[in-house]
Amino acid sequence: MTTTKQLAGQEWKAHWGLVLACSFGWSLSTLVSHSIGLFMGPIGDELGWSRAQISSGMIIIALSTIVLSPLGGAMVDRWGSRRLAIPGITLTAMVIASYGIVQSVPMWLGLWSLYALVSIGVKLTVWTSAASNAFTAGRGLAVAATISGTAFTGVFAPPIANWLIDSFGWRHAYMLLAAGWGSIALLLAIVFLFEPYDP
Repeated sequence: MTTTKQLAGQEWKAHWGLVLACSFGWSLSTLVSHSIGLFMGPIGDELGWSRAQISSGMIIIALSTIVLSPLGGAMVDRWGSRRLAIPGITLTAMVIASYGIVQSVPMWLGLWSLYALVSIGVKLTVWTSAASNAFTAGRGLAVAATISGTAFTGVFAPPIANWLIDSFGWRHAYMLLAAGWGSIALLLAIVFLFEPYDP
C-alpha cells in the first residue's frame, strides 16, 4: 500500500520541473515591484519626474489586480495554465523591456496599463493552479514552493538591477533584466509546464 509520503515523493519526482517553472514564472510577475525603487533615482534624474510620478505605475497595477483577477482565474479554468503562461511571459517581458524607451509620463502610464493587461498570464493563479493540478499528496509543499518565487525575486532582482543600472544605464537595464529573466521563465515553461488536467 502506497503511503502519503511515498505518493508525495512520486509526485515530486514526476513534477519537480513544473514547480520550478511555476516558481520562476511567478517571480517574473513580481520583478518590476521588487526593482522599481532602484530605477526611481536614474529615471528622475534624466527625465525630471517626481518619485510620485514614477511610482504611479504601481497604483495602476494594484487597481487592475482588483478588477482583472477574477478574469484571470476564469481564463485559467477555460484554457489552462500553459496556454496562458507562455504568451503571458513573452508579452510581460516585452512590456518590461519597453520601459527603457519611455519619454513622457503619459507613455509611462500607458506602458504600465499595458503591463497590467498582459501580466494576467503570469499572475499567481496561473502558477498555483498548475501546481495544484499536478499534486495531491504533496500539494501544499508544491504551492508553497511556487509562491516562494517572489522571495527569489526579492533577493536577487535588486542587486542584479543595481549592477545593470550602474553598468549600462537604466534604459538598457530594463531591457536586459526583462530579456534575461523572461528568457529563463519562458524556457522553463516550454520545457516543464504541462498539466495532467488540460481544459
